Amino acid sequence: MNLPIEILSDIFKCLLYDFNDLSSLHSCVLVNRTWCQEAVRWLYKNPFGYYTCEHDSQLITIYISYLPKEMQKLFEFTHLDFDDPANLLFNYPAYIEHIDDSLIFHKLDSFIQTYNGQATIYQKAFDAILRMLLMKASKLTYCRITTGISTKCFSMFKDQLHHVQILHLFLVSDTKNDRKSLEQLTDIISSPKGLIEFELISHYPTLSNRILYALEIQCDSLKVLLLRSIIFSAFPLLDWISKFHHLNEVYFDFCEDMGDDVIEYLEKKSVSVSKADFREMTNNI
Repeated sequence: MNLPIEILSDIFKCLLYDFNDLSSLHSCVLVNRTWCQEAVRWLYKNPFGYYTCEHDSQLITIYISYLPKEMQKLFEFTHLDFDDPANLLFNYPAYIEHIDDSLIFHKLDSFIQTYNGQATIYQKAFDAILRMLLMKASKLTYCRITTGISTKCFSMFKDQLHHVQILHLFLVSDTKNDRKSLEQLTDIISSPKGLIEFELISHYPTLSNRILYALEIQCDSLKVLLLRSIIFSAFPLLDWISKFHHLNEVYFDFCEDMGDDVIEYLEKKSVSVSKADFREMTNNI
């Protein structure tokens, strides 16, 4: 069956996002060469987000194949034979458009536990796989970064996020005293050329302030802003948010010391505002 690539792409997108039908999408790989190439592209856009636990081992094994032989030795405990990338049908890492470091870490964790690997290799193995994916993924549009998990790869993130439209930061460790990591985080925020959506989750006020100030470079493109668990007591939120002229949606979840003037300002600008706090959550229980 010969259909234009654009039509195929719409069909596969519908199968994946509207119906979550990975089985049918896998079947499309068997139709012909064109269907196979396009279906694989969709299957590996966000593999760590699509596939369920029973596919973790196969998925991680594929990406280990792309590591240098020296790094593959980390996985000798599995007694698996890893393919030479030259023998694989596709350059799977090149298809990746979504990277979520926490998802990659948890799937790698599951893989290592399945083969009874030692916990001491977790971080080194994760760093190796994440670095490889960042080097080979040329079309990243979404990225979620968690401090404490991928800190050692910050320098690589900033060089690979030029086309990212959605950036989520989860600050689970305080890097305000780590000058190098803090500078790399601010570089990451300035790297995308036209960020559309930004999310920040943080319990560290000083660090949050630095990140928010760095975000000002995206003021002419940002449309969706999600701020969660932020303490604004020492931050000029109203002055800051007024610099973002194209906001359509703003979410304040479990934030403190915001001030009602911020909500009023955004509503006057016809910005959709959502605010959740612990009191509202408690009242709804």
